[in-house]
Amino acid sequence: MTQLLHPLLLLVVAAIGTLATTPLAKQASVRLGALDHPGGRRVHKDLTPRLGGVALFFGLILALTTEIIGESLLGWQGIFNVSSISTESAEHMVSYIGVLIGLCVILAVGFIDDIQHISAKLKLLGQIIAASIIVSSGVVFTELQLPFSTWVLYLGPTNITWLPDGILGYPLSVLYLVSFANIINLIDGIDGLATTVAGIAAIALLVMSALTQQPATVLLAVLAIGVCLGFLPVNLPQAKIFLGDSGALFLGMLLGTLSLFVVMRAPSIKLVTVVLVVVAIPILDTLLAIVRRMRARRPVFSADAEHLHHRMIARFSNKMSLAIVALWMLALSACGVLMFLSPGPVALALLAIAMAASIAAFGWLGMLKR
Repeated sequence: MTQLLHPLLLLVVAAIGTLATTPLAKQASVRLGALDHPGGRRVHKDLTPRLGGVALFFGLILALTTEIIGESLLGWQGIFNVSSISTESAEHMVSYIGVLIGLCVILAVGFIDDIQHISAKLKLLGQIIAASIIVSSGVVFTELQLPFSTWVLYLGPTNITWLPDGILGYPLSVLYLVSFANIINLIDGIDGLATTVAGIAAIALLVMSALTQQPATVLLAVLAIGVCLGFLPVNLPQAKIFLGDSGALFLGMLLGTLSLFVVMRAPSIKLVTVVLVVVAIPILDTLLAIVRRMRARRPVFSADAEHLHHRMIARFSNKMSLAIVALWMLALSACGVLMFLSPGPVALALLAIAMAASIAAFGWLGMLKR
């Protein structure tokens, strides 16, 4: 019972902290002119504040402060005193201050873009810097166990003294984090969608963290779930505030970092695949957008009104679209967890079913013809 109170308290603090600071984020949006205007490819009808990332950040900081106090005064074994947790090996020690700095950088990039739009290239540069800071803080995978064998794939040379083992894992990890930030940002098109997608994905990552006996990662997943739960009451239809780029990029980078924690402490291609299945919806939406724009000979970073949320809102109401995607995400998350628990052939069959069903759904929405 005592072991459950610790993560439960963090969940409550993160949720209440996020919800309580939302009015401040709304006031800042109004004062700074960070307001989303209806019209064009946007589906909302009212002028809406878009600095939701500020509330998410403060919710996370309040929960982390609670964790530090608990570890210092109450003897909690959690995120920062990993040396006291047998399942956290020394080779996976992480600078959490560095991770927090990286999250601050991505928040700042989105914040600036919400106030005064910046170019896609400059925004991408900011994302790369944020991801590089997080990766250099120790959140990186340098090896992966191959499926159906005991062989380990090292992402880089291991016999060159002046190069760190698995050096190729560093740029791959940066690419992974930047991609995660963008898939959440791109799916943030209707009220509550990105927050719901991220929250459900965080729940799946929490389950996998627990199954692989990663107590510190479980607590990090609890924090991600908490900030999503705290933001949902003001982000569900009709939303009183949007995530904005500050919130969507911050949430995407947080989720990507969390998933990297899961993978790097139990490195296997199977687990990476499971994580990708969990977030298959935003991944497929992003890949189709890239292909669509390349076929039309338009810049990859250009905007259009052909994303998943645009297709959904053309057929269903905002609430119904959100409910359908949430159920879809839950099904994929359950499939991912079953894949993780299943032997190789069964896991491959589940992967094929999940991908075939998702691709068929995108086809039914008319997204494979465009």
